[in-house]
Formats: sequence, C-alpha cells, structure tokens
Amino acid sequence: MGKNDEKDPIKGFSNKDLSDGRDSLDWRSRYPKVAIRWIIFEFLYLFSYIFIAPLLAVACYLKIFPNFLSINVALLNGLEPYLLACLGGVFGGALYGLKWTYHCIAKGLWNSDRRAWRIFIPIVGGSFALIFSILILSNFLKIFDNNLLQNRGIAFVIGFFSGYFSDKAAAKLVEVSNSIFGITSKD
Repeated sequence: MGKNDEKDPIKGFSNKDLSDGRDSLDWRSRYPKVAIRWIIFEFLYLFSYIFIAPLLAVACYLKIFPNFLSINVALLNGLEPYLLACLGGVFGGALYGLKWTYHCIAKGLWNSDRRAWRIFIPIVGGSFALIFSILILSNFLKIFDNNLLQNRGIAFVIGFFSGYFSDKAAAKLVEVSNSIFGITSKD
C-alpha cells in the first residue's frame, strides 16, 4: 500500500506531505473502475454547469436571448437581476461541488452515498441565490441597497457567493428563522 499501511486513507495527507502516504511511483488509483466511471461522470456533470452558467450569463448580459429565444425584451429586463443571480448561484454551487469532490477523491474519502449532494449542489446554489436576490430586491433584507442588483455584474457575483456558500447560507437562514419565529422546545 505505501508508507502508512493503516486503514485511515488520509493518514499523512496534508499540505506538507504531498505523498498521500504512498510510495514514490505508486500512481494507480485506489478506486475500482466502477467508481472511476462515476467520478468522471460527476466531474463532467459539475463542469457542464461551470461552463454553461457563465455562458448563459454572458448571453443575458449581451442581451442576445431575445434574438435567440424570442423572449420579450421588457420581460427579460425585469427578470435579468434574478436570472443573473441564479446563474451566478448555479456557477458558485457547481464550483464548490467540484472543489469538494476533488478533495474527497485525493483524500480517499469519495463515496457514492454523497452523489446526491454533488448532483444537487448547483441547483441548491442557484435556488439560494435566487431567493437571496429576491430578498435584496424586495428591500426585505436591508443589508444591501436594493438598487445594487441592477448592476448585472454585481447580480452575478452576489449570486455566485450565495451559491458557493449555500451550506453556510442555509445555516444563517435557520438563525434568522429562529430569531423571527422563535425556537421550539424540541430544538
């Protein structure tokens, strides 16, 4: 197996020890072929979101959708901040999922039980970004000026951070919910 024959796959794995507990020239994957196929699928799936979300955001930014999809320009202008924030959230969620996936693979922690999380994180990220942008634009969440999202680039970036940190955003929403609605005795 390598330098560290213990069962702990991350023993000796750190920024200082890049050997991952393996002998020199030990290059073969520890994962079986079926796992490698799923890993490749997950990378391609997440990368497709990383490629498509910014591409759609640029199309929205350049306003080429009306010619391409026959969308009413007035409707698109009204929805543009929400769409850009949502696309930014999808991009952020996919990037976070990709980062988390390659760390798990490198540390020997990848497993198929977390596949649902890896598949849904871009969608969750986009959903959180959409809700966050609605909270800002409605002036319900007064942390930001509600005119801030009228800047298309800022809308995408706020969406990106909302999607990238959607796990933290969910935790913060629980705090806000508990502050507004109170905590039940079971909590």
